[in-house]
Amino acid sequence: MCGVDLPEVFCFSSFVICPIVDGRYKAVHMEEIIMKPKNRRPWNWFVLVVVLSVTIGCSQVMETEPVIATPIATPSTAPLDATALPTNSPAADLTPTPASIGTLTAKEIVVRRFRNNTSFVELQKEDGVEVQEEDRITVENKGRGELRFLDDLVVEIFHDSELHISEAALDPQGFILVRLQQVFGTTRAELNKEANARIQLETEYATIKSLNTADSDVDFVVCQAKPVTCMVTLSGEVEVEALGEVVTVGAGEASYVFPGEPPSPAICADMAETEEWVEMYRNGEEVIPLGKIVAGWPQEPCPDESQVALPSSELMVNIPEGQFEIGDVAEDEFHSPVEQIMLDSFWIDIYEVTNAGYQNFLGETGRVSPAGWPGGVLPAGQENYPIKGVTWDDAFAYCSWEHKRLPAEAEWEVAARGPGPEPALYPWGSDPGADGQVFDLPRTDTHEVGSATFNVSPYGVYDMAGNVWEWVGEPYGPIPDGDYILRGGRHGLLKDMAFRQPAVANDMRFVPFAGFRCAADLVEGE
Repeated sequence: MCGVDLPEVFCFSSFVICPIVDGRYKAVHMEEIIMKPKNRRPWNWFVLVVVLSVTIGCSQVMETEPVIATPIATPSTAPLDATALPTNSPAADLTPTPASIGTLTAKEIVVRRFRNNTSFVELQKEDGVEVQEEDRITVENKGRGELRFLDDLVVEIFHDSELHISEAALDPQGFILVRLQQVFGTTRAELNKEANARIQLETEYATIKSLNTADSDVDFVVCQAKPVTCMVTLSGEVEVEALGEVVTVGAGEASYVFPGEPPSPAICADMAETEEWVEMYRNGEEVIPLGKIVAGWPQEPCPDESQVALPSSELMVNIPEGQFEIGDVAEDEFHSPVEQIMLDSFWIDIYEVTNAGYQNFLGETGRVSPAGWPGGVLPAGQENYPIKGVTWDDAFAYCSWEHKRLPAEAEWEVAARGPGPEPALYPWGSDPGADGQVFDLPRTDTHEVGSATFNVSPYGVYDMAGNVWEWVGEPYGPIPDGDYILRGGRHGLLKDMAFRQPAVANDMRFVPFAGFRCAADLVEGE
């Protein structure tokens, strides 16, 4: 029947599974066994009786518990015993289990879930499996896992990590309490402010608890690697407890714990460095241990926002809070689709940063002169022309020096197009040529800021179309990893106000023509 004298047979309804070479099996329909002339031998009928007997046995097993088809390691006709299955078989989970409120998904492999210390499931990429109390999760090599509890709480598990689920409970009021033991490795926990949940992470040296989420999302990173537990709060508030002492760590702050010591006081975290570290670690790149980075930051609290120096409102304009339209109906790779967004009130520079202003910055900071200055010297007579030849990092540093920031991409676009539904795609209106005035602009170099009087937005912001590409801050649409956004075009290559140009921070295709302007949330006197 199977091509051997004494076949080993496993029955699944109308077909049998026969062994072939290398311990593998193949399915053979009973029609092929009984009906083909070459198989019409007297002993075939005896085999049929045996097969039918096994069939009945199989059907009895299938009535009591589902069978998941998996590679069969040791052929047998005995009833299915979950404890005898290979430990990585999903069928090993057939024994009754407590109700689960969580799932584990493999974002990258290798991710494994262990249960009862006897069975495990190894997930393929994007595979998911339920989890429950007492489960153990390991993430190896370049793997990455995601624990999700009723969509209210998400825990990202990075490679080289091990977690134990100590508790995962849902009370009658719908409150979720999750308690995890982080044996080693790095995790990131996120709860949105609508979540009716709390998470507690226990490491060898400390206990970390999320606090009330009513006012804001809670997002924090925890590392455990001898000899330190560290954590950074990206948003919300978290408690760190060790040796009976408790420290509250708010957004933008960090803490760490060494063996036998209480938690460090909350220190000011470098958020940009943290986000960069998380992204690199997520991508499997070589990084300095997070605990070492946190312990190396200045051991100082974040400055009191009420004491932070504010910029002057001189040569800035206020954009009131409200709902605005951004994007373009002609969606393509350089234009995001139209959407309505809400923005808080903000301030933005009326003019692009000038050569003269940038020279003052260089004098106080000692930074290198921009590529747009021949020989590193400001060109005579161009003090009031826009700075160009700067990288995104240069622009970010200048705005910080002014106690300002780069405008978010959405803020820049709103300042350029104005309020209301279907705002025009150009500062002056819908005509790309501005009644021919665009053709009067210099095509081979920049012009003095504010000198093109037609090139002004409804909010009174000048030169947002052309002159120099402008670096912006937080993007509102998708961009390639590691890229930033340039806006507005440049001299000789003017773009509409919804055009988005991705570029790396020092992209020499754009840097020679790149400048910027700054923005602020608050100014002096507010």
